[in-house]
Amino acid sequence: MEYRGSLGDSGPTVSSLGLGGNIFGHFCDQRETGAIMDAAREAGINFVDTADVYSEGLSEEFIGKSIVSCRDQWIIATKVGVGSWVHPRHSGSKRNILSCVEGSLRRLGTDYIDLYQVHHFDPETPLEETLETLNLLVVQGKVRHIGASNYSGEQLGQSLQLAQDRGFVPFRSTQKPYNLFKRDTEGDVFSVSSESGVGAIIYCALARGVLTGKYRLGQRVPAAARASTSESIQGDLTEPVLETVEGLVAFAESRGKTVTHLALAWVLRRPEVITSLVGVRDVSQLHGTLGAVDWRLSQAELDEIDEIMGDLDQYKKELLGAWPAWS
Repeated sequence: MEYRGSLGDSGPTVSSLGLGGNIFGHFCDQRETGAIMDAAREAGINFVDTADVYSEGLSEEFIGKSIVSCRDQWIIATKVGVGSWVHPRHSGSKRNILSCVEGSLRRLGTDYIDLYQVHHFDPETPLEETLETLNLLVVQGKVRHIGASNYSGEQLGQSLQLAQDRGFVPFRSTQKPYNLFKRDTEGDVFSVSSESGVGAIIYCALARGVLTGKYRLGQRVPAAARASTSESIQGDLTEPVLETVEGLVAFAESRGKTVTHLALAWVLRRPEVITSLVGVRDVSQLHGTLGAVDWRLSQAELDEIDEIMGDLDQYKKELLGAWPAWS
């Protein structure tokens, strides 16, 4: 496993692949969650990301029970602020954050959270109130580091400047969707994070399974695949998209790799990225991602990939347009 970034100057070093916890409690029960986390730890993965809203708290609970004997070997990241159970309209308020962090600590079975992230920017709460509350949690020792999720580059920059002006602990990470089809993060958040030293945590690197090779041109959607019950993912599987995937599959296989490896290696090529999250339903899927870590794409390969992708504008209206607003 590669360890390519840290949470600030003195923060822990993060594995280049991390576990996405949205799967746990929804597709994976406690036993399956524990098996995945054990296998991940054996592979050198030390980062798991979840949120208080995932499976109505079951994700945090399952993770907590899986790390009882190895808490110090994991960097635990969770989030607050989507569908908040205390006050949905003021998710970044002091009242909400202080209440929700206690629930997360209890479900995770830990007395500290390594990375506590604001799930979405809250336009209805003064930013200073949000940052001051997060700073308080760090001072109290309940939280080690703080991060922003789904912030725009402007919102991230505004938050960093305010933290500096007020002497608050700054955001150490930013979390955004990013993949071969969805690249707007490059000109937005990356431009801010690279200048500030804030590490980028990537989700949806596999485009909700589109970049795993499980959906192929002219073939039926596998019955066990998420697209079999998701109309929004089915809507992504247009002919132009699947034709592009066929080209990417051929490119990867010609190098003894899979398109999953390719998609993750492409994301990890960016120096701003400290980890890319993978959401896996079982241990075999986890093992299927590990080949990405040692693949360093050359400039010639990157140029060939761009030729396969073609004009990205063709995907903007038909692919990923129905993605959920949060993840």
